[in-house]
Amino acid sequence: MKNKFKTAIVLFAVLTGMLLADCAMAQEKGVRVKVGADFVSSYIWRGSYNANASIQPTLGMTAGDFSLTAWGSADFTGDYKEADLTAAYTLGGLTLSLTDYYWTPSSERYTEKYFRFGADSPHMIEVGGAYCFGERFPLTLAWNTMLFGADRDDEGRQNYSTYAEISYPFAVKSVDMIAAVGFTPWATENMYGTSGFAVCNVTVGATKAIRFSDSFSLPIFTRLIWNPAKDDVNFVGGFSIMLD
Repeated sequence: MKNKFKTAIVLFAVLTGMLLADCAMAQEKGVRVKVGADFVSSYIWRGSYNANASIQPTLGMTAGDFSLTAWGSADFTGDYKEADLTAAYTLGGLTLSLTDYYWTPSSERYTEKYFRFGADSPHMIEVGGAYCFGERFPLTLAWNTMLFGADRDDEGRQNYSTYAEISYPFAVKSVDMIAAVGFTPWATENMYGTSGFAVCNVTVGATKAIRFSDSFSLPIFTRLIWNPAKDDVNFVGGFSIMLD
């Protein structure tokens, strides 16, 4: 397990090095830095409830086709925290990503200590791919699989929990809409709570941005989220503060 985490760290280092090298080649295009935060009435991830009202900060840097993003979430009660790191490469409509997830463990099997990379590590490493068919037909197909880390069944075996999603953005007058359906192709047990193929996320979302300047806007959004696999529904509202 330690060797696997070391491999993941090496991959992150390589991708980071590629990003920094690409910065030099992207001077003409410029390097974009994105800073912002979402404020949500509840934190729902891939159809599952994670926490109460939360603040979710974002810090990202893009240079050419590479990007590095730090994303987090913390509820206002202090019971839940999350800090994720993602390295991604985009080529045309295809985006490949590697993400390190860290959040408050839900099982005593895993420690809360961040720099622990043994069998009790709270980290999860996920590889993902997404393809968008373009502006004329902006359908996106995404596939994400947990490779190793705190994603195990009750016997301690790696689950390789996988989440796939089909999403389509559209506009109704001046309101940006999105419809998405997400599913697990096989059992995920402790990750998404499914015992086989299951639809775990059906989302309809709407966003209306209030722009104050070229560099500052205040998008207000709502999302109605059903989880047929858990027989659950959540209606989330929030707003974003973004500077880029």
